[in-house]
Amino acid sequence: MSQPIAIEPGDKFLVLIASPLEPEFVARIRQLDPRVEVLYEPSLLPMPRYVADHTGDPAWKRTAEQEAQFLAMLSQAHVLFDFDRAHIRDLPSIAPRLKWVQSTSAGIGQ
Repeated sequence: MSQPIAIEPGDKFLVLIASPLEPEFVARIRQLDPRVEVLYEPSLLPMPRYVADHTGDPAWKRTAEQEAQFLAMLSQAHVLFDFDRAHIRDLPSIAPRLKWVQSTSAGIGQ
């Protein structure tokens, strides 16, 4: 059984959005609780090709500077909202604080 996610008084709970997400949904996550801090930088993610495209252009690549910035955010995150396809295999080592991963495709087909 997994351990509950504990937040110490005064600490922030960091949620990294790792795929393109519509601004209204980002705002809703930010408004959940004052302890929640959303890490979301659209310039570090591929441009969506259509509404609700949470993978973006498969040919898109980050620059070295963008990759460093994204990895720094990953290293801090407690929750990952969707997967960064470039870091699925090494996710445990680059995101040591990660407790929960929520895929945008969870529940599809139900």
